[in-house]
Amino acid sequence: MLHLLFLLVIERIIAMLKGEYTYPELETELKEMLNELGREICTLVLNELDKKTYENKKERKDWIVVQKDCERTIVTPFGDVTYKRWYYKNKKPAEAKCIYIHEGKQELTKGRYKLKNPVYFSGIYEKEEIKDLWERV
Repeated sequence: MLHLLFLLVIERIIAMLKGEYTYPELETELKEMLNELGREICTLVLNELDKKTYENKKERKDWIVVQKDCERTIVTPFGDVTYKRWYYKNKKPAEAKCIYIHEGKQELTKGRYKLKNPVYFSGIYEKEEIKDLWERV
């Protein structure tokens, strides 16, 4: 497909030089052809990246496929690019944690308090990382 697009561009340039096109017409066609080329290249690259991730089981050893061939469209400088990708889920369970420490509390109104100098630690942690989180706190 890409080599055909290059040949088409060359044909348009030759036709313009023979007087079959005006220069502004060539610019307009060339812009659309180059945008098409950009979309094609982006689609090829995205598909290859997804294929590489799927085939490299060592890199994704703790991940399993949850969806395949999901069609997605993204906006690029060349226009919309539609491609297919796989989605993965980590086999190891992770937990979202939010821990805070403070220097006491200050009553604002009856029954309502404000923490003095709070510091928050939050994130998604695997089981072995939770111990490290507590040590940081």
